[in-house]
This record gives sequence, C-alpha cells and structure tokens, in this order.
Amino acid sequence: MDVQSLIETIGTSVSEAQQGIEQHSIKRFLDYFQRPDAAMAVSDQEASEPRGLAPITEKMVLPCSDDIGRSAPVEVPLVALAHHRQVHLDKVTVRVKTRLSSDGNGSVMADINAPVLRAANALEDSEGVSGDDVGEIEMVFHVTDSAEGLSRVVQNISKTI
Repeated sequence: MDVQSLIETIGTSVSEAQQGIEQHSIKRFLDYFQRPDAAMAVSDQEASEPRGLAPITEKMVLPCSDDIGRSAPVEVPLVALAHHRQVHLDKVTVRVKTRLSSDGNGSVMADINAPVLRAANALEDSEGVSGDDVGEIEMVFHVTDSAEGLSRVVQNISKTI
C-alpha cells in the first residue's frame, strides 16, 4: 500500500468517527426539546408565530432573587441542567507497524501485513532479512473544537430562568 493512501485512509476514518460523535451529540441534545404536535389545533394568533422546538421543562420551587425568604415555582429547561459534551476527540494517535520500501520511482510503499521479524526468528535468519526494515509509523490527528452553537442555545435558554 502506498504510504500516502495509508495516511489518507486513516485520516478519513478519524474524520468520520468525529462526525459520528457530533451527530450523536446533536441527537442527544435534541432529546431535551419537544416538537410541536402538527395535529394540535392552533389559534389564529399562534398560527402566525413561527413554530419550532420548545425546551422540555420541569417545575422547581426556587428562592426569589429579590427576597430569598420567599420561594416561587419556576419552569426550568432541562437542557440548562445537563452536561452536553458527552464525548469529544481532542487528539487521535494511530501507530502502525510496517515495513517501508521504495518502488524505485520515488514513492514509499508500506507493507502493513509484513510479519515483524526478530533476531531470534528462524525465518529472519534463513531469508537474510534484518529487523531494521520494520518500523512504526505514528500519525497524530488534532481534532478541531466542536461548534459553539450548542453552548449559545443553552446560554440563551438559561437567561430566561
């Protein structure tokens, strides 16, 4: 396998893994919202307003900000109480044991299926292959931060509490 193809394939796999994590996180985030029921009858005033997702809330009795001796019920959006960063890839390190060779045209080839030969290995002695041509390629992928949109939505919802 061409080394460039190996790196591209692993890079694509890391990228797809990050996309899968992000899609899963968005689906879990949307679990904190309820969709409007299309079958519900709406008044003329409600029909003119844009319809979208509404945060799922729980009623909690909290102290009033102006008089902590007094309490009042407050509808608290659950999205504001939950931690939304379930999984995040920061850095992915991939190590591949391989035997590198050149094809004579300037391309470097990697034999990732090559057996790792040791000095005590009879196969190595009989074929005259040294263990020096087997090495390890280490690739480090730094994954970018996720979008700030989720935190902005939560911030705006939290302001209404």
